[in-house]
Amino acid sequence: MRAKVASSTSGGVSAGAYDVVKEVGLGQGVEFVRVAMQPGKPQGFGVLQAADGRDVLLATLPGNPVSVFVSFHMFVRPILAELTGRDGHELLRPIVVTSPNGWRSPAGKRQLVPVVLSEPDGPEQTPVVVPTHRLGSRSHLVASLHSVNALAIVPEDVTSVEPWSILTAIRV
Repeated sequence: MRAKVASSTSGGVSAGAYDVVKEVGLGQGVEFVRVAMQPGKPQGFGVLQAADGRDVLLATLPGNPVSVFVSFHMFVRPILAELTGRDGHELLRPIVVTSPNGWRSPAGKRQLVPVVLSEPDGPEQTPVVVPTHRLGSRSHLVASLHSVNALAIVPEDVTSVEPWSILTAIRV
């Protein structure tokens, strides 16, 4: 990674009338994409040149609070780890979990649900996750983020998570 400095923004990266980060970034080499995940669909990344000539990695995140939280942990945190000499891929290593709760998930998008992960009592048991909010993973449900220690990952082709389903999660 050639950049040694990183910066991020929140909001202004979608397709709305006030999404000025996207307007400015497009002319500066920032690429904006729609990621098939919920929450956090609009994302942007690029390398800008600072006035002193240094390359600055820019991550432009969505504006909704839970979308920012999820996007930071999925994209920015691993990059920051790499910039500081640590293994960023290790932060995204999935663990097998189960949940006593069931919930709906959008078709065609990977759903990342903020959860509380409870470590098992013994090595033979599967860690248990419980969504931190009863409404699941909607982008405005910020009040329960303080207790999140993992993100449960629901694949794109799953629209209903049944209680005690086997899932994967990443620690945050």
